Amino acid sequence: MTTTPHTHRTVVEALLQQHQLEVPAEELDLLVQAYPARRAAVQALYELDGVRYEEPAVIFEPRV
Repeated sequence: MTTTPHTHRTVVEALLQQHQLEVPAEELDLLVQAYPARRAAVQALYELDGVRYEEPAVIFEPRV
């Protein structure tokens, strides 16, 4: 699926609305500009082989 700047704005606006967040127009523009890089970073996390079901690196052990 290819995305366009118009699609990025739609996604960002939908996410903000879903979480009942209101932002000024200037901040919305910044979020839309940053969205492609953030989305790519999140997607990269899913592409790491062999770590999907691993424990997080930092674990709190209350019994110690």
